Amino acid sequence: MLGLVVHPEGGPATRFRLMAYRQAFAANRLDLTVVPSLDVAAYDLLYQPAIGLLRKASVAIGSMARQWREAVLGGPWDAIWVQREAALLGPPALEYVLSAMKGVPLVYDFDDAVWISTAGHSRHPWAARLLRTPRKAWWLMKRAAHVVAGSEDLAQVARKVAQRVTVVPTVVSRSTWTPRPSSIRVGVPVIGWIGTYGTARYLDMVLPALRRLRAEGRQFRLRIVGAGPDFVLGLEHERVPWSLEHEIEAFRELDIGLAPVADDEWGRGKCAFKQVQYFATGVACVTSPVGPAKEFAAQGAALAARNEGEWYVALARLLDDDSLRLQLVGVGRALVEQRLCTEVQGPKLVALFDEVIERPHVIEHVTRR
Repeated sequence: MLGLVVHPEGGPATRFRLMAYRQAFAANRLDLTVVPSLDVAAYDLLYQPAIGLLRKASVAIGSMARQWREAVLGGPWDAIWVQREAALLGPPALEYVLSAMKGVPLVYDFDDAVWISTAGHSRHPWAARLLRTPRKAWWLMKRAAHVVAGSEDLAQVARKVAQRVTVVPTVVSRSTWTPRPSSIRVGVPVIGWIGTYGTARYLDMVLPALRRLRAEGRQFRLRIVGAGPDFVLGLEHERVPWSLEHEIEAFRELDIGLAPVADDEWGRGKCAFKQVQYFATGVACVTSPVGPAKEFAAQGAALAARNEGEWYVALARLLDDDSLRLQLVGVGRALVEQRLCTEVQGPKLVALFDEVIERPHVIEHVTRR
């Protein structure tokens, strides 16, 4: 199988939507070759603010040419697995060549409301509007032999144009993403958020509550991981750069996790993956009840907060009540063990690809609890 993605393994969607299942595929005699549009060098360069736009474009185009060579000249492929889009720029040209012209069945995987333009959140919005074509998502859904959606909300959208749609949430491995030995630490609790520059803007929803808690003399440390060097919050906090090597540990070091998101079309398309990461690592979570997070809150795995007052009350409760934090941690971890993990979702994807490539379906070496 050929996996077409924009980002290399450092990109979360590549890592958790595709690469995380290579072992499950290999155990069932399915070989996955992932070919990103941006190689590691281009990916690192693209997200450096100091680098000029023309140089970024030149490097990105060169990297895209490499992807074409490896995808078209490689193989032969039994199936193509496209995660969001094969290339950051332009129409779905590579997908068309491989699926329509060469006749390889295409599986389209998406975990965001990818049909919406996010140019307004880009550091170069005018270039993003000119070069990116979010409408390609509709063509890919229609063309796909099977669509894999990250949530039921996204699946409902896909079913408008696609006949075969399966929900596979974005999850982690329950064997590697584990809580720290003690869920309640001695000392000042750490309230934290981990994410990217594009989603850091949602922290404005929590800022008034955090300011109020600090003005009242509540003791907590505020930690922001991965928002980028030019992110400004307006409240004293610890700023920590994100790294792949310390990703799991960064979550384990938090006591209370923040998961704000706007209740709009883009927010409702989010798959609540940050919440899953909090659950897996034993972090009590406060979340906006949007998309799958609404279900998590209803199940007692997280506290829901819709406005400034609710964010304040939820955070104050968790700062004051260790037993409530432990209760949330227990429910959230149980969800990871039972459903929100690659160990459970892997067999579903194996069966899906067996059907797409018309191979007799036999699951081997799959451990279930």
